[in-house]
Amino acid sequence: MNGAQRISPQIEGLQQIPVELTPWWNSLLAHGEYINIPKVSDMQPEAYAEKAILEEQGIQSVLVIPITSDTGLFGFMGLDSVINERNWSKDEIQLLLVLAGIVINTITRQLGSQQEVMGQRDFCASDHGHC
Repeated sequence: MNGAQRISPQIEGLQQIPVELTPWWNSLLAHGEYINIPKVSDMQPEAYAEKAILEEQGIQSVLVIPITSDTGLFGFMGLDSVINERNWSKDEIQLLLVLAGIVINTITRQLGSQQEVMGQRDFCASDHGHC
């Protein structure tokens, strides 16, 4: 059995964590900073809540990139390692930063298109439009 077969997905549990439980993490992300933790067990004291959550999931190392738009923090994406501790390379960090940019650009374009369609619909539904 290889390592991937022994790892159970934790995404469902991690997505349900209220932001109030991760103040240190959210503060960094809200300021546009990425989080690079090669060794969860060595996290600083002010990150005690985040450390407890990560250790509970068996996460050894984590890299988290903010997804931001003009209006602020939209979300984040990340990588974690549960088998071994890991030092994320500059290339891996840069790749995730580029991917976060692609994600927010796609979301922004989609939201803009939806707003345009809704505006056209509202115009057509008004007395002014003849659609």
